[in-house]
Amino acid sequence: MNKTNHYKGKEHPQYKYGEGEFARKRAEIKAKIGKCERCGKDLTNAGHYEWVVHHKNHNHYDNSEGNYELLCKRCHQLEHKCINNIPKTYEKVCLICGETYTAKAPNQKYCPECLKVQRNMRRYRSFEQIKAYILQNKV
Repeated sequence: MNKTNHYKGKEHPQYKYGEGEFARKRAEIKAKIGKCERCGKDLTNAGHYEWVVHHKNHNHYDNSEGNYELLCKRCHQLEHKCINNIPKTYEKVCLICGETYTAKAPNQKYCPECLKVQRNMRRYRSFEQIKAYILQNKV
């Protein structure tokens, strides 16, 4: 006997705040509008990570028809001021000498002095040899 539930929407036992309905409506909104409502960028062939259906009043539980806005990722980030959350510099600890330095990128591993030596020696020596050389010659 098949026990599948044929209820949809608010009648479905797992319905919560209309989240399932919103997931279905996203594709419909993208197909209907087809472009960013702020900058006009064409989103008809855009992948999932290039567009967002934004809630205008910032309430994710309000899934009323007039609360949706199709945005490209750039405009959505501008809406939420995401650029302000990215730090300009990062306080890091050098993997070679252990000193604290200020980096401009989050993936920077070495302080500027160790990086210079490491770049000159990396073809000929292992990481451990480079580290020993720097620690011996550091004043």
